[in-house]
Amino acid sequence: MSEPTILRGPREVLAALPYLLGYHPERSVVLVSLCGRGLGPVARLDLPDARNVRAAVDALVGPVLRAAPDRALVIGYEERRGESEVVSRALARALSAGGVRVEDQLVVRGDRWYAPRCRAGCCPARGHRLPRAEDVPAVADFVAAGRAPLPSRDAVAGLVAEDPRAGAGVAASTAALRRRGRPFGDVRAGELWARVVDPSDGAVRVAELTAAEVARLAGSLHDREWRDGLVSWMSMDALPADALDDDTVRALHEHLGPPRPGGRGAGRPRAVGHRLDRLDAEATGRPSAGEADDVAAQERLLHRLLALCRAVPDACPEEAAAVCTVAACVAWGQGDGAVAREAVDRALRLQPGYRLARLVHRLVDLGIRPDLGARAG
Repeated sequence: MSEPTILRGPREVLAALPYLLGYHPERSVVLVSLCGRGLGPVARLDLPDARNVRAAVDALVGPVLRAAPDRALVIGYEERRGESEVVSRALARALSAGGVRVEDQLVVRGDRWYAPRCRAGCCPARGHRLPRAEDVPAVADFVAAGRAPLPSRDAVAGLVAEDPRAGAGVAASTAALRRRGRPFGDVRAGELWARVVDPSDGAVRVAELTAAEVARLAGSLHDREWRDGLVSWMSMDALPADALDDDTVRALHEHLGPPRPGGRGAGRPRAVGHRLDRLDAEATGRPSAGEADDVAAQERLLHRLLALCRAVPDACPEEAAAVCTVAACVAWGQGDGAVAREAVDRALRLQPGYRLARLVHRLVDLGIRPDLGARAG
């Protein structure tokens, strides 16, 4: 069972946000909603220019209001003084019109944070220094686990972009498979997938696979039933097992065994988003030891899928789109929407008509996600 982790005031919220989002926000506006005593959805968007303020406000506020929060914080991340002011004020007005009380409007600039609306005399004009993550109990768990936010939102794209070194020889191996005349759909590569999705620390690293093995893994996803079965096995929140046919279920059990215990929303989800990043309230729970193990297994699995994305080059567009879409489904099921968005964006860049990728893209855009209630504990 999760023990509650409490964020005490704006100082600790600001310290936790990069760890929850997975990266340090820059030139952004962040909306942190509050539902009762817990965090509700959190939304982030790049600072818009004056012409796009209304569109930005609509994009941020609409999905958040669907969660019916009662209060909110609006945080502007600036490089130049005042550049977040217009959109922050517009957000505050829209939230108030939607029945949400705006607790405060904050500004982060450099290594300091400011509360321009503070009338209590407790916030100096020169601002407050941002706390060190390790000094905030709610963030100490992340620091102790060796997690560190990426330097920026743009850095997330590098997690799924092709890596020429990792993908050396994969295009040639894929072409060789095609020349054999054997349909990819007949090659489920179950024994290889079993090695990749093994939840233990001993699972094979993608870097240890040969180019031919990577090609077989990616090629197996041409079989849509197998692809959907893998998604369900890795993240039942993304696709329920009862949507699969009996043959696929038997093949999954034969090669991979039953879905692992952590496969359905164990422990603490991470922030989600797509240029718009959301976080669910349950993310503020500190997992028990068993839950923490499940969360770690989930993260290892997602990291291996991302490594597989990097190993399949753009020169294999169908295979790369399939791998990226599977990774996007798993990331979305885990609550990592920034990664889900980048993965599905690459898939659609390579294969604009890939139907599952288009569906995931739409779900991320609308903020429609698997129910994370089971994750809360």
